Amino acid sequence: MNAEATTLPRRARLLNNWLLLLAMILANIGGQMYGPLLPLYLQDLSASVAQVGLFFTLSRIIPLALQILGGYIALAAPVSPLLSKDCINRIFYGNKN
Repeated sequence: MNAEATTLPRRARLLNNWLLLLAMILANIGGQMYGPLLPLYLQDLSASVAQVGLFFTLSRIIPLALQILGGYIALAAPVSPLLSKDCINRIFYGNKN
């Protein structure tokens, strides 16, 4: 199969990138909408102020500990070919390097 036949035209690649950007913006906005209402929801579940504070404290500490553990595992593991420059170029630009 010809390499030129599998590559997207420049205009289609730009459209795909803009759609990806829009989708990421909407996903990030949607993911942050629950934050201001979460303490009210926890109090509606009859949690005390101390329990709400403990919930938010643990919700910040646990991901930090898991990120440190994930970093250690990532350094110990061999480099993944999925994140190579060649793979990223193929995703965004077809088979062109």
